[in-house]
This record gives sequence, structure tokens and C-alpha cells, in this order.
Amino acid sequence: MFLRLAVLCCSLLIASSGARADAVRLQLAVSEWPPYEFSVQGAAHGLDIELARAAVKAMHQQPTFLFYPWKRVLLLAQRQEVDGILSVRPTPERQQYLVFPKEHLSVSENVVFVRKGDERPLSSVAALSGQLVGVTAGYSYGEEFDALVATGAITTDESLTEEQGLRKLLAGRYAMLVCDQHAGWHLAHSLGMAEQLSALPLRISSVKNYLGFVRNAEGMARAARFDAAVAGLKKSGDWQRIQDAYRK
Repeated sequence: MFLRLAVLCCSLLIASSGARADAVRLQLAVSEWPPYEFSVQGAAHGLDIELARAAVKAMHQQPTFLFYPWKRVLLLAQRQEVDGILSVRPTPERQQYLVFPKEHLSVSENVVFVRKGDERPLSSVAALSGQLVGVTAGYSYGEEFDALVATGAITTDESLTEEQGLRKLLAGRYAMLVCDQHAGWHLAHSLGMAEQLSALPLRISSVKNYLGFVRNAEGMARAARFDAAVAGLKKSGDWQRIQDAYRK
């Protein structure tokens, strides 16, 4: 997978060598969230990383990906200490300090993970009311779930990372963990936990993940250029090729 991505991204870089050597650097804060964004020996990888990298380079800017815990990522954006953040869902609160392009990077399918043998019927998100549910600090899991948490109908136990959340689930700290389906299984397999877990059929939410730019005049202009860049990548087929290379 990495080899296919490397070849594709190198070809994109050569094709866009119109990107000037003095291209403006864009600092983007991200969190470890495989398979969408993760680091290997200091190098940034992942579906959202590769899509954002291609689009930003098409804008004739040079992206730098800075890894932090998710709540720190949000704080850096609020303080405008970075130019943007990856894999973020629009919410009314976030729209106060972020500008969201029209084009998104990926779609998260959030589900409930439980320990194998502890499967239970869940017919709706509201069925989680009165339960203690594991979540990752600072994440948004869709309007319905977030609203139930805000009213106190659902009690949450926050973890700094999804790895910590999975370990707490297996340790019995809570019976259910809400997590992106692909991220949860990717992490479970990499940690050797997959045989101990089950994902319930109920989909908590399906949310689009964006590259959010800090809300200022420059950020608004960048969001418009990002949409134009993505349109060009889609027209050339490169956007789809990145997605296909990653999913194989």
C-alpha cells in the first residue's frame, strides 16, 4: 500500500513541479488516527494526509503535518497557531474558528465496539441513554449522539487516543466504545486485539471529514483555492487514484 502511494504521490509532485521552490509552507495539525492519518518514522501517511497533501501542493503550497492529541489540535486552531487541521467535522462551535471548504476528504462511519461475547441489541442511538460510553476527547460523533451527551442522557468516559479507549474497553472500564469503524478495526488488528472485539451493526453516525482552515481572511481564501484544487484533481483522476491506491 505504502509503495503504491509513494509512487503515485511522486508522480503528482513531478506533475505539479510548477509548485515553486519558495512555495508558502502550510502548517496543518493532525492527530494519530490510522488509517486516515498516522506517522511512520516521522513521515505522515494516511488517506486524508495523502488527499490533503495533493490538494495543498496543487495550491502551490507546501504542507507540513504536525501530530498532536486531538484536543491539542483543536486548541492550536482556536489560537491560530497553525494554518489548519485535518479530518475535522463541522460543528457550530468549530465554525467560529475554522473555515470549511465545500470539498471533504473522507467519510467516517461511527459504530459501537464491545468486547466479544458482550454483543447486545441496539436499535437506535437513543438506546445508549443511561449508559457509560467510551469516546475520544474532543471528537464529535454526529448531531444526535452529541446532543444526547450534552443533555446528560449519555455519560461518556474520555480517552486521549482511540488506542487508550480500546484498552479501557478490554479492561472493563466501560462496556461500549464509539469509534470510527475503519479506524477501530485498523487499530485493533495492529495491536492484536481484533479477536477480542466486536462491532455492533448500529451506525451511530456517518460524518464527512474536512481540512478546516483557521478563520481569517487568508484561511477563507485558502478554502476557496482548496476547492478549486480538488476540482482539478478530480478532473484529472488523481483524487480517485489516491483513494483507490490507499484502499487496495
